[in-house]
Amino acid sequence: MRTKSYAQHERYVEICKQMELLGIKDVSTTRQAENGTRVWRLPIKYSTHPKFIEVASFATGYVRNQNGGYTNYQLNKRCDSEPQYYELANGNYSRYTTRSCVLIPNEIDRLEYLIAYCLKNYYIKNANQVVNGDYVPKWKLENAQNGMVPKWKYDEAMELGKQQDCGHYDRIHELEDSLESSDYRIKDLERMLDGHKTREKDLEVKCLKLEHAVSSSSNDFNGHRDRISELEEKLDAMTEDRDDKSDRIYELESQVNGVIEVNKAYNDGYAAGQVDYKGFNDVSVTVNGQRYKVL
Repeated sequence: MRTKSYAQHERYVEICKQMELLGIKDVSTTRQAENGTRVWRLPIKYSTHPKFIEVASFATGYVRNQNGGYTNYQLNKRCDSEPQYYELANGNYSRYTTRSCVLIPNEIDRLEYLIAYCLKNYYIKNANQVVNGDYVPKWKLENAQNGMVPKWKYDEAMELGKQQDCGHYDRIHELEDSLESSDYRIKDLERMLDGHKTREKDLEVKCLKLEHAVSSSSNDFNGHRDRISELEEKLDAMTEDRDDKSDRIYELESQVNGVIEVNKAYNDGYAAGQVDYKGFNDVSVTVNGQRYKVL
């Protein structure tokens, strides 16, 4: 288990003594222990269902109640995050904060926090239910049922109470139990509502991020579109220049071919003795502003 590294630590030894004194047992499975999770079972049952309260410490820094509701819920303290700002599409900035759990990275600190939490919310709170009037001792219930009569008249008083009560007393208890279950259900719904509110804030943050990303993408798209237009214009200019040069090359080729044909004709005439070649020694052609002599 992960606790082997500090099993001899003074604080951990003291925690083990406190848990033994309070009757808290380690019920972690082998897999949970390997993952750094510790599950503890308290010797106290819920008033709404016959299960022992279980709490757990996680290596991620969370502490949770494992079976107190429809889902596990965190026992960590809550705090507001530092304000954060996101730029909107219109140039304004939106400020927001999130409410999150205060993580406890050290396992000994988590166990000490769990003991303090259980003492306050499960041991002391449940012990004060009698003093606060949430529950009454059995002897007070018996005295209320028999009308404060002596014990030897208890059976007679109970029978008389049943005859006069006509089932109202049982119905009252039934309604009280239903009301108590409704209170626990309301608390569970409130916890779920807090979770949904946190989720809603997270979604708002994501929407702001998406708006910012869309705005940035739109700006990038406009910049890319301008660049594409600029490159297209350059390409058109290069195409026109290429066409002009192609026409000029064709023109020069035509001129050279003409000179070659003329030269060939005179060469043929000179060979036949019909043309005096000496008059054509100075034949030349101009290409790109340069004059070249035709041999």
